[in-house]
Amino acid sequence: MLGEKLKELRLAAGLTLSELAKQTELSIAYLSNIEREATSPTINNLFKICGALKVDITALLSNTNLPKVVVRKAERKEVFHTNSHIKYELTTEGTQSLKGVCITIPEDYSEEVVSMGHSRDEFGIITEGCMSMTLDDQEYLLEPGDSIFIAKDTRHRYRRVGEGPCVSYWTFVRPDTTNEIVLDGLEF
Repeated sequence: MLGEKLKELRLAAGLTLSELAKQTELSIAYLSNIEREATSPTINNLFKICGALKVDITALLSNTNLPKVVVRKAERKEVFHTNSHIKYELTTEGTQSLKGVCITIPEDYSEEVVSMGHSRDEFGIITEGCMSMTLDDQEYLLEPGDSIFIAKDTRHRYRRVGEGPCVSYWTFVRPDTTNEIVLDGLEF
């Protein structure tokens, strides 16, 4: 389903797989496998693809354009699991100006997740476990109840530290552009 949406967006943008590969620095074979649902993209690669397609990642992954006031924990839409079993779930749905994501890093995973930065400011709060967050070259140890602001385009990396899983919630403003894409009734 995600692969199909990405293919539709690529075609709507008038890009070939080769052109998208050049823009994202990902191989044509890898992008083709994503579109055919033969593999799932990593979060970093999905951000690269969405950047090249000028699509907001959370809007891409939500499935409704109607504002939803309450999103029950049991009803959250799981964006995807990475190979490391990190789980990303949408905590908002629809066209609200704020978007939210819950990231759960299991206790058996302590590798680092790297991001080259996003096109919007982000605010996160740790609710369970501990996280090491490095912004550029400054490392912060975050415990339950701690929050962090990440300015747009800031390179960052994070990992779970200590015992147990790490759960964090992230909020950011949906991009306000006139070039938003509507796909399957979803505003991106």
